[in-house]
Amino acid sequence: HDSRTRLVEYTDNLEVLVADRTEALKRSENKARNQVKKRNRELMLHNTLTEHITSTETLKNILHQVLHEVLKVVPANGAGIYLYNDKEDLFALQCAEKAPLLAQVHEAISHTNISSNPSKTYDMLDISIPLCCRNRLLGIMVITELRCEMLNDALQELLLSIGQQIGLTIESLHNMQNLRQSTKLLQSVFDGISDPLILLAPDGSLQMANQSFLLRNKLNMDEVIGKNIDAFASVQECLFSGQLERLDLNTEKQHTKEIQLEDGSIFVISFYPILNRDHSIQAIVCLAKDVTTIKETEQRIQQTEKLVAVGQLAAGVAHEINNPLGVILCHTDILKENNGDNEETYNDINTIERHAENCKRIVADLLDFSRSGNSQIERRLEPVNTAIESVLSMVGQQFKKNHITLTCDLDNTLPNCLMDSRRIQQVLVNLIMNSVHAVGNKGKIAITTRTKKNHVLIEIEDDGPGINKEILDKIFNPFFSTKEPGQGTGLGLSVSYGIIREHDGEIRVQSTPGQSTCFTIILPLSEKSTINE
Repeated sequence: HDSRTRLVEYTDNLEVLVADRTEALKRSENKARNQVKKRNRELMLHNTLTEHITSTETLKNILHQVLHEVLKVVPANGAGIYLYNDKEDLFALQCAEKAPLLAQVHEAISHTNISSNPSKTYDMLDISIPLCCRNRLLGIMVITELRCEMLNDALQELLLSIGQQIGLTIESLHNMQNLRQSTKLLQSVFDGISDPLILLAPDGSLQMANQSFLLRNKLNMDEVIGKNIDAFASVQECLFSGQLERLDLNTEKQHTKEIQLEDGSIFVISFYPILNRDHSIQAIVCLAKDVTTIKETEQRIQQTEKLVAVGQLAAGVAHEINNPLGVILCHTDILKENNGDNEETYNDINTIERHAENCKRIVADLLDFSRSGNSQIERRLEPVNTAIESVLSMVGQQFKKNHITLTCDLDNTLPNCLMDSRRIQQVLVNLIMNSVHAVGNKGKIAITTRTKKNHVLIEIEDDGPGINKEILDKIFNPFFSTKEPGQGTGLGLSVSYGIIREHDGEIRVQSTPGQSTCFTIILPLSEKSTINE
């Protein structure tokens, strides 16, 4: 009987023990499950913070997301983040979640430790976690209303780890923001330069380009960044393609090269290597400067200097030759009177007289040329169109004789111009007669007047054979002529050039060999200029 009783008691106790053990296992399983969930939330929080390090969002948005994720892991009612303001030397509240009573400014705390203060709610704590990076205190995260018994070593370690990651995120975002600002500033400096400018990596890949380069090549930034500069070799306007391989870029020495494009424009291309401390190439700055206008100005200055020198020489030579020419012509008249009956002798005298007259005409041109820079011009407000019409009435017979078609498009609203009409007519005669000789029979000549900004433009265009590029820059040189011997002295354009220069203007010429030539006289308008009504 006792054995049966003990067996029954043992059976009852065993059931209780099994039930207790089962309950303990369930509690252990739930605890383990909760710990796994908690650990997963912590890992997710760390992953979220890591993702934000390279985020392109604003810092304020990221901090809000961080707070939201932190409160999922930390058993607290609310939280807020303060960032250090170096200008005002304080920690200012940036964002808060479920913590409306947080102060706008927080006092500084230790860089390495968590500090705690009793919360307004009984048995609760407010704790402050440093947000550090590289031993610099960047901010403070405040956790509000955390139960005292929850602040154990494990939670403190977690909070410090979170603080370090948030600090790293803040530092990374600040660095990225500074980098973007620096890049934007550098790009604005690049774009402020009107000449094509690019930055190349050592391998020739394009790192940066200004708007002048992009517009010239009809490209956008996305099409060029990262591509090798030689990929644009087919685009002549690129200017920099195919240049690097010809240069020694292992020194800081600037490399400069001058190139001329098919349209005649001239560029000076400069390469500036940027070296690292070990003297290896870090980058190459490439600049293309359009020097076409500078070159043209230099040529005009040289032309002017030559004209002045030749003018001085011409004056002396002309006066020395003029007197003996007068004697020769005087004696030819006497000889003709005395040899009127001798036809052969009379013809010989005529030949002498004809060549002497030709010499006299050359001397007259020389004198005109020499005086053009010295004599005073008499400027008056006069209509340009009237001067043109006067010249056309003088040379009109030449058009009829050579069956030349003349087209005039004279602007009736042209302002009167301050000029010496007699001298301007001399220039017009030279240019128009040059066109007459160029077109020959049955050619076409067009004369146009118009205003452009503060200038009057007179254009004389013909459909003659044109002027070759090789001699185009020589046509204003004294004594240079493309006409047959005896047809010109080569001084007409030189004299014309000097006269227009005296009027503070210029003569430009454009010519397409085999098609046409156009001379343009540009005269400045003065403040006194009025509309010719």
